[in-house]
Amino acid sequence: MTDKTFYAVVDLETTGSQPAKGDRIIQFGCVLIQDGKVVQRFETKINPLKQIPENIQRLTGISNRMVANAPFFNDVAGFIWNLLQDCVFVAHNVLFDFRFLDEELKKAGYPPLACPAVDTVELAQILFPKEDSYSLGDLSDSFGLTHDRAHDALEDAAATAELLLMFFEKANRLPLVTLERLATLSKSLTMDTSFFFEKALEQSKAYPSDLPEEMMVVEGIALRKHISASSESYREEKAYPLEAVGKNHLFSGELTVRPDQEEMMNATYQYLMEENPDRHLAIEAPAGIGKSLGYLLPVVFTATKEQPVIISTYTTLLQQQLIEKDLKELEPYLPFSIPSATLKSRHHYLSLEKFMDKLTLEELDKTEALYSSKLLVWLTETMTGDLDELGPINDQHSFWTEIRTTKSLDQLPASKWGAYDFYQLSRKRVKEASVIVTNHAFLCHDLAKETAELPKVEKVIVDEAHHLPKVAAEAATHVFDFRKVKHLMQKLGSRENEQSLMHQLSKLLIKIEEKETHLDSLEMNRIYLEDELEEWLENWLFAFRKEVNRMKEKNENIDIAFEPASLSMQLRKQAKTVLVLMEETVYLSDRLLDVLLKNLERWTKSEQQEIEEIYVVFNQLADQMKVLQQLFRSPEATDIYWMNFWKKHPSETFRLIRYEPESQAFLGKVLSNIPHVVYTSGTLSVNRRFSFFESQLGGKTLEKLQLSAPFDYQNQARVWVPDDLRAIKGLSPQQYAEMLVRYIINITQESDENALVLFNSLETLEKVYTMLSGSNQMKGKDIYAQGLSGSRERILKRFFRSQGALLLGADSFWEGIDLPGKSLRIVIVTRLPFESPDRPLVQARQQSLKKQNRNPFTEDSLPRAILKMKQGFGRLIRKKEDKGVLFVLDDRFVRAVYSDQFQQAVPEEVPIETVSMEDVPEKLKHFFAE
Repeated sequence: MTDKTFYAVVDLETTGSQPAKGDRIIQFGCVLIQDGKVVQRFETKINPLKQIPENIQRLTGISNRMVANAPFFNDVAGFIWNLLQDCVFVAHNVLFDFRFLDEELKKAGYPPLACPAVDTVELAQILFPKEDSYSLGDLSDSFGLTHDRAHDALEDAAATAELLLMFFEKANRLPLVTLERLATLSKSLTMDTSFFFEKALEQSKAYPSDLPEEMMVVEGIALRKHISASSESYREEKAYPLEAVGKNHLFSGELTVRPDQEEMMNATYQYLMEENPDRHLAIEAPAGIGKSLGYLLPVVFTATKEQPVIISTYTTLLQQQLIEKDLKELEPYLPFSIPSATLKSRHHYLSLEKFMDKLTLEELDKTEALYSSKLLVWLTETMTGDLDELGPINDQHSFWTEIRTTKSLDQLPASKWGAYDFYQLSRKRVKEASVIVTNHAFLCHDLAKETAELPKVEKVIVDEAHHLPKVAAEAATHVFDFRKVKHLMQKLGSRENEQSLMHQLSKLLIKIEEKETHLDSLEMNRIYLEDELEEWLENWLFAFRKEVNRMKEKNENIDIAFEPASLSMQLRKQAKTVLVLMEETVYLSDRLLDVLLKNLERWTKSEQQEIEEIYVVFNQLADQMKVLQQLFRSPEATDIYWMNFWKKHPSETFRLIRYEPESQAFLGKVLSNIPHVVYTSGTLSVNRRFSFFESQLGGKTLEKLQLSAPFDYQNQARVWVPDDLRAIKGLSPQQYAEMLVRYIINITQESDENALVLFNSLETLEKVYTMLSGSNQMKGKDIYAQGLSGSRERILKRFFRSQGALLLGADSFWEGIDLPGKSLRIVIVTRLPFESPDRPLVQARQQSLKKQNRNPFTEDSLPRAILKMKQGFGRLIRKKEDKGVLFVLDDRFVRAVYSDQFQQAVPEEVPIETVSMEDVPEKLKHFFAE
């Protein structure tokens, strides 16, 4: 079936974003597509009859001189209007281009545009649900499309046209049932994006194809078939290759095993094969070693279904990478398969039952229709149902809360979706697997449970092990969240509100002719509890107003420690009142739930779902009650308590937090019961000793292996410290930010190298970003900032493609970033990375050390800062071909009594020099030219 429709793929460059306020078009680009082919391209510059702002000139490369002799819009308006007639208007973010062009045409005397308008941003979000970013540049990069000149109207239109053709190809491969649902849902999307799915459905019906073998249709929805963790194949060559020749034979010469990597492999294998090791093993494997393969090869040769090996890593993203990338890349070289599984908490998984109820029972708004469409396509691809596979989603939107798997009521009848439940299938895979991959948070919580979800094993690999103590501390932290409790109260609502749970409860009780006594009491309790919470919160903020005002000068995020016993009588009295009300509310909710569950046979399917939802809310309320009981009924002398909120929105973000040091220590005791544990990371040692890491694990003595990076640091790297640095303590926050800006400009102004600028404070970062962005000296440079320029993934993608760009980051940007080669050659550390002494957990650790007559600075603050410094330097040299310079803008790095310890955070072969800032531009050019 040929498609005779003309698609006009349009892109505009303009002087700004508001035509109503005088912004004008400076370039029009259009690519015409018919029957799957480009049939015409058109581009023209346009004289806007006004000056083009400098930032737009930098962005587009279009100067005032270039448009001086270009036609006015009125001169080309007739051609453009006629060009678009009888076409489908397509653009990347169609609302902008369509409306802007429509405004200009109307000003020129032409009728409004009446053609259908399709948005390729929405199409990309739906058809490629796993992409990290949906900007035109990022999609072009991801799909290998030609897009050499971003922000050139014709080039952008051409790239969008290529995407549109790809979208049709992808849509034509989707099952018919999926396309039918998409055609219906897309009616709620932007403008006429539904036209695309209607056309795709029409083509699919004209040329029907069989459902692919790997898919199935269940209740009118297409799913990928679940594949269980395969049974272990016969091992042709079960023996692990201890010698290098054996490993090279195994990898058929396609992978080269490096000497240090082989040492790690053999040490791990021999340790895992020991019958009763008396110690755990710690391996420091710096960048360039190939750490993942270094432990994966021995793991797969020792793991069996009867004796599986658990691998724990820091984040769910790294967990996914281990399963989908590292293990998959290793498997083709092995003479056997690797039955593997990943283990996460249930809220990571899509609930098919809840999602289908959403699709069939509710009227969806535009955002929900977009999310649902995205999920329908994803369901034809995913075999896990793990929502972490999706690209960026707005987790704050209620849609994602409503369709996730939650703890369910066992008493309710099994769902018709039970056989396809992603969470239960993931647990089944774990039972079949020989390699189980999880994350530190799940590991810490699971080890502390009475009934664990992880199988009892004898071998555990802890990757990114330097994070484990921090995650253990987070697992031992309990939060009473005022906003969450308030939200739960709102969900309960009142019987008059038809959307509330109270109304649902009332209907259910009436059906079984049950008295509503408990319901009356519950509703009164909810009213009292909401009022008491509101007043209690106001009194907290008033009681600590002096500390709040003091902290406001320093931080956005405010933490204030307190002792429950030392609080005012009023706060403690109100705490008791709130707690009693919560206990009564939980008691009443339990009684109501009992009544509902005694009448299971009388409930319809939709009523059972209502009971499930009620149970979830009651369960969350009970959890918050338990936290409050521990805070004010059973406070422990060793526990640490503090309040936390954001200064701009204290009432909306106020939380009370309790930390149990004993719970964190419990983790070390539990791990000591596992015979084989391998801890590995690029940063385990401080000043080449593991004593700090050992102390964080409860003082356990470890067997240690410290490997060297395979780099020629003497020639590949430099550390430079300005010779005119002022002491930071003597500067105000504004003076400090201004000083940083001067140094950053001096270092980067004349350089074409990308630079990563690392901060300790987001407030300082924002000040520096504002100053740099407004500086004439930085014109033409791309500047990206954490929290201000999009998601972490999006910033890194843009930065990777840039030349001479700056990336300003804090905390998570000190590690976990892999930008090899020309993508990163300069790292600037603005301040030695000591933790803020105002943080309650920092204070707690230091108080504990003082009680033991130990030095908190040398035994806690300093080693932590040195480890973070090592991580910062680790961003610089990732491959043997890399070159890079680390600038340290803190005089303590060379002048403090502990400066030599900080300098040991840098590999000893790296030259450390103090430099004149006047010489820096020339020195950089010379170093990178060598």
